[in-house]
Amino acid sequence: MISRALKFGEISMKLKPSERPKKRYIAFEVVSNKLNNDSIIYNTIVKSAANAFGADYNEAGIRFLKDKYKPSLHRGIIRVNNRYAKSLVGEINKNKDIKTIGMSGILRVAEKKYLKIAS
Repeated sequence: MISRALKFGEISMKLKPSERPKKRYIAFEVVSNKLNNDSIIYNTIVKSAANAFGADYNEAGIRFLKDKYKPSLHRGIIRVNNRYAKSLVGEINKNKDIKTIGMSGILRVAEKKYLKIAS
């Protein structure tokens, strides 16, 4: 009976912090001028991820953080599951239009390090 309730979402149970999936934040920079819209950038990243992961794409938990994209700097941040981060970085770097700048486990650190104005 309990498993049925959990299956249909009648009882919500919190996961322990150690059981939650770990996340990585990947900072990227748009090199090409033809990628001028955030939806086009998102589609390019999704295509790269689909090529890399195939059926495991949903497990990778890729999220394009639209509010963290800075059009003036042509830089942004995507969130991905820890296990798939290195594979995604390699796949994105194969693309000529987008390159990765760095990776962090904390969003605030990724913002401070990679989204600041280069001096």
